[in-house]
Amino acid sequence: MSEAYEKALQQAQTELVALDIVAEELERKRAKVRQTILVLRSMLGLETENEQSLTGAILSVVKASTGFITAPMVADRLIMAGYHVQIATVATILSRLLKDGHLKKDLENNTGYKWVGPVSFLDGLGEGLARGAAQPEGSKTKELKNLRAKALIEAQLAKKG
Repeated sequence: MSEAYEKALQQAQTELVALDIVAEELERKRAKVRQTILVLRSMLGLETENEQSLTGAILSVVKASTGFITAPMVADRLIMAGYHVQIATVATILSRLLKDGHLKKDLENNTGYKWVGPVSFLDGLGEGLARGAAQPEGSKTKELKNLRAKALIEAQLAKKG
């Protein structure tokens, strides 16, 4: 009986990881479309309604980016969307978003920021695992990474099938 529950748990966790991946892709697409609408409204001379706070707009720009993005690049995209910003302000907000765990930094080249994705069940498995990326990998961390990789493969296969 216990084995059946363990198998059901693993299947549910795999499905949730796959759903998180789909949610992340959808959130990126939504951010890109929002950004496109703002830029087009600005180019057409239509009044742009900055519905988002500056922090929200910055996060939206980073989400829409496919790779790492620098503070000057974020500022340029915000200006194109009708925001009046300075690079120093954008850099400060990016640093805060990094500190709050919404972004990760390009440690290799130290050139930009990237969105970490939506909150998933992996984030709720204990603070030790949340800090696991900064510590040597334990067996649970490796297991979760393997589970995520398996879910990625299954999600890709499901798209093709």
